[in-house]
Amino acid sequence: VTNDDRTYCSVRNDGALRAGNRLYVPNDEVLKMGILEEAHESVFAMHPGSTK
Repeated sequence: VTNDDRTYCSVRNDGALRAGNRLYVPNDEVLKMGILEEAHESVFAMHPGSTK
């Protein structure tokens, strides 16, 4: 990712690829589904104005 010939990508010590404040996930369907399932199971995952 570049902006005015500057690169804003980094690889963290844990191997995570970041561009600015975005975290990139490899194109791995099993990994993506795991992330989505974990996010949806969270007690904090709900629509505004809803309660669990």
